[in-house]
Amino acid sequence: MTERGAPRTPYERTYVLLPPDADRTWANAVVDATWDGQRYTIGGSADDAGIGDLDVRRVIAVNPGQWRGDLRAFFAEHYPGVELRTVEAATPAALGLVLHGDDDPPPTEPPSALRIGLNDPGDQGGAQWMVQNAPGGLLYVPIILNDSPRRFDFSAAAATGLQVVVNLRWNWSTDCGGQGTLPPRGRTAPFVQACISTIEQSRGIWGWSVGNEMNNSREWPRDTTLTPEFVADVHNAVWDAGIHNLAPGAVDPFNAALCDVQEYWRRLWGAVKGAGFVDLHGYIHGPDARLCWSTMHFGDEPLMWQYFNFFGCCQTLLERLPDKYRGLPAIVSEFNHITDDNGKPGWVGDARAGEIVRAAHRRLTEWNASGQGNPVTGLAIYRWRGDAWAVADNSSALSAIKELAHGT
Repeated sequence: MTERGAPRTPYERTYVLLPPDADRTWANAVVDATWDGQRYTIGGSADDAGIGDLDVRRVIAVNPGQWRGDLRAFFAEHYPGVELRTVEAATPAALGLVLHGDDDPPPTEPPSALRIGLNDPGDQGGAQWMVQNAPGGLLYVPIILNDSPRRFDFSAAAATGLQVVVNLRWNWSTDCGGQGTLPPRGRTAPFVQACISTIEQSRGIWGWSVGNEMNNSREWPRDTTLTPEFVADVHNAVWDAGIHNLAPGAVDPFNAALCDVQEYWRRLWGAVKGAGFVDLHGYIHGPDARLCWSTMHFGDEPLMWQYFNFFGCCQTLLERLPDKYRGLPAIVSEFNHITDDNGKPGWVGDARAGEIVRAAHRRLTEWNASGQGNPVTGLAIYRWRGDAWAVADNSSALSAIKELAHGT
C-alpha cells in the first residue's frame, strides 16, 4: 500500500493558479489554450497547487499581485520544491495568448473603460498625485538600470486600483546626455539579468516594457545600431525567463533613421517570441484638440503612409501587427502636443492642455467602441515633471485627468 499522498506512479504536474477574483472566463481561457496539448491542472487554491509528493510540482501563478501575501515566500515556506512561474495578463484572452504559445490568440472584447494617467519616472510625485486624485488610472514609469537591478513596490498604489507599467531602459537618450535606451553589443547579458531580477523582486506592477523609441538614432548606444532583430533578442531573453506580461518598448511613430518605421515595426514584432500587451507613442503637431481626428498624412517618403497626428499614427502600427497579436490590449505610454503656436516644444501652463487631454481620451474611447482592432486600455500623458511638457503645475491638464479617471 502506497503512503497516503504519494502518486501511484511518478508524474509531473503543472498547476495554473488563478487569482482570487478570477471567474469562469479565466478558467475557460486556460482550457482553450492548454487542454489539447498540456492538460494543465486549473484551480484557485495555492495549497492545492503546492501539495503532493511529486517529482515535479510546477505552478503558473496568474497575476500574483492580486493575492494578499507574497506567493513566492508562501510556497518556499509551506511547499518547498515548487517551481513557481508568474505571468501577468490583463484579460482572459491575453492569458490564453501567454499559455498558448505561438498560435493565434482568442478574440479580446473591448474594455468597458479606458485608464487615463501619467508618464512619470516614479520619484517626482506623479505616483502620489495619481493615488490621491486618479487611483483607477494608469501610471507609466520609465527607469534606467544599466547593469544594476532595482526593487520597486507599488503594492499600496495598486491596491487603490492604479495600474502600474514600468519601462526598463539601459539609460536615457544620448541627446540628453545618456548612453542609449539599450546596451551596446557585448553588454546585453548583464542588462537582461538586471531586468529579470528587477521584475522578480518588484511588487504591485501590472506590466513591463523594455527599451524606448529604439528606431530613433538618439536612443542608440555608442557604436551599436538598434536593429529590430537586436531589440527582439533583448526582449526574448527576458520573455524566456517566464516574464510574460511584457512588451517591446514603444517605437517613434514618425522616425525613419534606420528604415521606414512600418518596416522596423513589422520586423520587430515578427521577431519577438511573445508579448502581453502593445506599447505605443502618439502625438499631435500643435495645441489643437481637433488634430486627434486629423486625417492628414506626411507629404514625403518614406512616411507618406503615416498619419501626421494622433490617433492615426498609432492605428497604422496596430494594423501592421502580426495576426497573433491582434487581440492584445494596447497602451499609449506617451501623448502630448509636440509644439506650441510658435513652433516651440511644450505645454507648460497652456490652458488648452485639458481640452487636448479630453480629446485624446474621447478619440481612444471611440476607437474601442468601434471594435476595429486592438483595444487601447490606457493613455499616459507625457509627462509629470522634467521637461517642457510637464503637467505637474498645469491645472487644466490635471483637472482633465482627474475628471476622466472618475468618469465625470
